[in-house]
Amino acid sequence: SKKEKKRKKDKKSKKNKRKDSNKNEVDNDLIEKLFSKFDFNHDGVLDTPEFMSCLIQLGFKDLFPGDQFKHKVRECFKQYDKDGSGGITHAEFKTFYMWLQKEHGIKDGKTPRLKRKSSSKLKRQASVK
Repeated sequence: SKKEKKRKKDKKSKKNKRKDSNKNEVDNDLIEKLFSKFDFNHDGVLDTPEFMSCLIQLGFKDLFPGDQFKHKVRECFKQYDKDGSGGITHAEFKTFYMWLQKEHGIKDGKTPRLKRKSSSKLKRQASVK
């Protein structure tokens, strides 16, 4: 009957909402663990070296080789230190982490490694063009 179908649909919808909320809780746990792990002096904020260490652990350095990484760390630090305190608070780190997850596809605290093309593949592609 139509009522039965509607009930089943509502149950599925509720299950999906629960899954989403559980996913957010897992992310919050992960964010808390990351923040605590890199707050080396346990002062409740990540200073620049702590923030940089965290980004290295997340694989962020692979996305920005060489001096680009240090520049990007400073840029992100400045952008996400909303209160200008010189440190990234837990709330600021959460905002940053959510951006990083969205923009760079980080999952479970790891940024996907970039696949580098071998030089022979690049030469073949260049000769085809």
